[in-house]
Amino acid sequence: MMHKRMLQIRTVIVGDRNAINLVFDSYLPGNMYEIYGEGDILLSLERKDSKVYTRWGMLKPLLLENKEPGVYFEY
Repeated sequence: MMHKRMLQIRTVIVGDRNAINLVFDSYLPGNMYEIYGEGDILLSLERKDSKVYTRWGMLKPLLLENKEPGVYFEY
């Protein structure tokens, strides 16, 4: 089965080795929705106490129980 992605975007990463922001840059060809504006912070990641903390920006998690800032990714 073939899946088509409806949202195709390019982001830039702004930050340092302890914290970064994923910032919306532009839409890619084939994108189906335009919901972000240039410079929107999609999410922020911060490394603290050997964990990665996520703060959601314009990009929201699919699961409602994950909507609060917290540890959702590992490295």
